[in-house]
Amino acid sequence: GYVSFLEHLRAAYPEAEIFCTVGPMLTGSTLTRTRDDIAAAVAERNDGGDDHVRTVPIETPNEEPGCDWHPNPATQAAMAAELEAALSAVLGW
Repeated sequence: GYVSFLEHLRAAYPEAEIFCTVGPMLTGSTLTRTRDDIAAAVAERNDGGDDHVRTVPIETPNEEPGCDWHPNPATQAAMAAELEAALSAVLGW
């Protein structure tokens, strides 16, 4: 399903850089499996010649979650910094 999603995005946005990630609401084996599945989908797109799709591992833990285990403002800011670094490296910001 994720490969199909990436194909749909590429068809709609042929020139886009696509960054795939998962936030810290998942943990343990669920997080590992999700990261592995996303990486496999990205690898499939890369192997097919689309080198503008990549993963961005978010390492920020969700240590003090907010409502319903969502990241709190501090965690959101830390995740944003990680994403900004990845975007900057690729987009030359």
